[in-house]
Amino acid sequence: MTDMRAVARALHGNYNTGRGSASVPGPGHRSRKDRSLEIWIGADGTLAFHSWAGDPRAVVERYLRDFGLEPGAAKIAADFQSRQVAEEQRRRRDDFMVRAAAQLWGEAVDPTHTLAHRYLWDRGLVLPRQAAGRALRFHPSVWWWEEDENGDRRKLQVPALLAKLSFIGTATDRGRAVHAIRLSEDGPGHLGKKTYGSPIGLVCKISPHADVLRRGVLAVGEGIETMIGAMLRYDADPAWALGPEGQLARLPTLHHVQRLDIFADFDGPGLAAAFACARRWQAADKQAAIHRRNQRGADFAEE
Repeated sequence: MTDMRAVARALHGNYNTGRGSASVPGPGHRSRKDRSLEIWIGADGTLAFHSWAGDPRAVVERYLRDFGLEPGAAKIAADFQSRQVAEEQRRRRDDFMVRAAAQLWGEAVDPTHTLAHRYLWDRGLVLPRQAAGRALRFHPSVWWWEEDENGDRRKLQVPALLAKLSFIGTATDRGRAVHAIRLSEDGPGHLGKKTYGSPIGLVCKISPHADVLRRGVLAVGEGIETMIGAMLRYDADPAWALGPEGQLARLPTLHHVQRLDIFADFDGPGLAAAFACARRWQAADKQAAIHRRNQRGADFAEE
């Protein structure tokens, strides 16, 4: 028999415990709060529905078939079941990574006078005082997987500079994921980067969100080091650092920010992302300016 709880999750609705039905958004209804379509198992054991918004039956049937549900059928289609399994696996993986990121962040310490501090200093960067301990921390032994010359994976414990990643549009600095920069104990530079948790929709708020709300301006760019360099050498403040996964191109407009300064990498993808971001903000009647270095391939982390 069809699992109405799974149907409710898949269609972003609610399960009605008393009636054993799922109330979900109707076809074409934009609001995620809409619950105009109710789905249940009829007395004959087949899938039944009712549109409280009066949507045509044919429209609702097409809508349900898009999710692998066949009105009048008693079982979930195989592709619907496989999507539910994949979604549940993704949800569990994300929950595990969120817990792992929170544990790492809780174990880390203020980076002042640590190997993380030296890493920034060796690159000609100064640890932002407002970020020390709040947005940036040092962890002496992060778990790190790497492959040896034979292709075998091994698990190491390595020192790392950690950056807390928070939701872009939420007026809080509470973390959801952690970006780790593996540090070398033998000299300058880093030995790799990885993110614990999904970075989508997240940003490292080097400057507190409260500063952005108070001033109505924001500087953004790809990479922690890039934005620390922009703050140091170009007075970019308040500043947030985005990841390199195309997040700059997708940066949403923020209603409390009237001016956006974009510190772009001087390469093809970096400039394309910067211009895409600037066009979106300007279309929303906000100011957006793009800054880049004079030399191709250079970023703002370099002197």
